Amino acid sequence: MAKTRSGKTGGEEGEETETNVIKHIQELCGFPEDSTMVKYMTQQGWESLIDITMLSLEEIKDFATTKDDGSFEAKPMLHHQRILKGFLLWYNRLSRDLTVTLDEDDVLGLTRSRFLEYCGSPEYHSDMAMGLSNTKRASVVSSSNPTATEDFTAQKEC
Repeated sequence: MAKTRSGKTGGEEGEETETNVIKHIQELCGFPEDSTMVKYMTQQGWESLIDITMLSLEEIKDFATTKDDGSFEAKPMLHHQRILKGFLLWYNRLSRDLTVTLDEDDVLGLTRSRFLEYCGSPEYHSDMAMGLSNTKRASVVSSSNPTATEDFTAQKEC
């Protein structure tokens, strides 16, 4: 099992941060509380980081909310779909560059300004091109490319 920065292996139950991490990711992504994306996450019952990190980039396009009777209601805005893909790519880049899987506490320390900085960077565009052509899941891939390393300490200070 992958080791995290806090030394956890994941799957520990009863942690307060699990539900808060979904809300924090929604804030990082800038999703309004009344958005279809937030409603979809709620309908799916997402409570922990793994609910998001196990997504493939491709399956995000299939997100849709349903009415009480189970019929189709709405799809999240394309912009919100792109932003969530950006979060998955950023999470993977940070985990790869730090050579550990980020846990809930690590994600709670990430800032919107650093996320937006990544989304406008050449690294984002490179990750998106590679992610769409090479991956099915948003899993951590080991890399020894030191030029892509980001200072995680600076992340937490912002």
